[in-house]
Amino acid sequence: MSEINFQIKEVFPHPIHKVWEAITTQTGLEAWLMPNDFKLIKGYECTFRFCSVDEEEQESPVMVRIVEFEEPNYMVWHWRNDVEPEDSTVTFRLREVGDSTELTLRHTGPVSDKLADELTKGWPSKMAALGLHLHEG
Repeated sequence: MSEINFQIKEVFPHPIHKVWEAITTQTGLEAWLMPNDFKLIKGYECTFRFCSVDEEEQESPVMVRIVEFEEPNYMVWHWRNDVEPEDSTVTFRLREVGDSTELTLRHTGPVSDKLADELTKGWPSKMAALGLHLHEG
């Protein structure tokens, strides 16, 4: 067991409310992260899947509980798959920078060595996918 303490910061040339919508709605998250049943409700527990419901899943789903949020500035999740013994924490912080939005994503907490490696490699590609989604939307 190890600790992940990963942070990535990106500036998107889009208004803060557009970025907020992309990270806090089911359809927005599905476009760049994973299929899900997300609802922005404090305490709500949702499931993120690595493939569509119609496909056979190769990995266990990720369970996410919305811990807190303040629109459009930050959102905090507890994140766990069924092979991890404890929750880790994902924090999204948004800040207006002129007409653009700076998004800082931080993933911290206890995870297996394998998952720490996967998350550290995976989050940058997910942030790139978010950028593409914002550009296309």
